[in-house]
Amino acid sequence: MKIYNLLTRKTEELSLAKLIFLENKSNDYIISIPHSGAYLLSEFKDRFKLSKGMLIGSDLYTDLLYDMGKGVRIIFELNNYQVNVNRFRKGGDSSMPKSLQRDPLHGRFLDGEVPLKKGYSNNEKKELLAYYDRYHELLKKEIDRMKKEKGYALVFDCHAMNSKGLRDAPDKGEERPDFMIGTVDDTSADKRIIDAFEKTLVEEAGGYGLTVKKNHPYKGGAIARIYGNPSKGVHVIMLETKKSIFYNEGFAGEKDSFKLNHDGLVLVNSIVSKAFEAASRVAKNL
Repeated sequence: MKIYNLLTRKTEELSLAKLIFLENKSNDYIISIPHSGAYLLSEFKDRFKLSKGMLIGSDLYTDLLYDMGKGVRIIFELNNYQVNVNRFRKGGDSSMPKSLQRDPLHGRFLDGEVPLKKGYSNNEKKELLAYYDRYHELLKKEIDRMKKEKGYALVFDCHAMNSKGLRDAPDKGEERPDFMIGTVDDTSADKRIIDAFEKTLVEEAGGYGLTVKKNHPYKGGAIARIYGNPSKGVHVIMLETKKSIFYNEGFAGEKDSFKLNHDGLVLVNSIVSKAFEAASRVAKNL
C-alpha cells in the first residue's frame, strides 16, 4: 500500500505487516507502542493540514526508544492523527475514536488549527477502524497468552511527550518532568508492581539529574483503562518520556527539527529497561 512519510515528505510502499506488527523477543512483559508512526495512508494525505505542527504533536521514534531487547513489542506505525489507538473505540456521542470524528479536537496545532481539514465518509471510517481493531486484537491476544502461560500479564504502554504542555493539554504551558508514569491513580496495576517500577525509575533517572512524576499531567490513556485489571492478573503501566531528551521537538527554527539524539536514546533505554526489570521481578512473585 502507498503511505506518506511525514518526516521525509515522500510517498513510499509499505505492507500492512510493516504498519501494525508484533516482535516477540521474550516472554518477560508486553510493550505497547501505539504512537510511533510518521506515516499517513496516501489516500487520506490531502485531508490533513500537513504542517510542522503535525510532527510536533506526534510521538516520533518511540519504536526505537522502547527497544529493550526483551519482551513482546506491539507497534503501530500509522500517525496518531490518522488513527489514535490509545483512544476508546467509542468517543463521546460518536461510535468512532475522536481522531476519526469530523472535527477532532485531539492535538490541535499551536496555531489553533484542527489537523483534519475534511471529515471521513462512513466507509472510510470503517476502513480506518480496521487498523484500530487490528492493533487491539494483537494486544489482547498477547495479554491473554501471557496470562495463560504465566498466570498474569504485565504491559508497559509507552509514549513520548512534549517538554511543555501544548494548547489542549491539561498542563498547558507547564514544564514537564523527564518521565511521567500513568497508573490511573494506582488502579491499572498492582500497587507493589507500580511501586517497584516507580522506585527504580526515580533512582535511575535521578542519577542523571532527570525527574519523574506520577499521574500528572496524564493518569493513563485508553489502553491502561481498558486492559488494566489487577484483580484479574492484568497489570498495565503507562510511561511517557520527554521528547527533548532523545530528539529535537521542532519548536525553534527549522535546523535539526525532529533530529534524533542517539545518546539520549541510549540513556533512556538504559534507565527504562531497569524499571521494566524491577516491575517484572515483582510481578513474577505476587
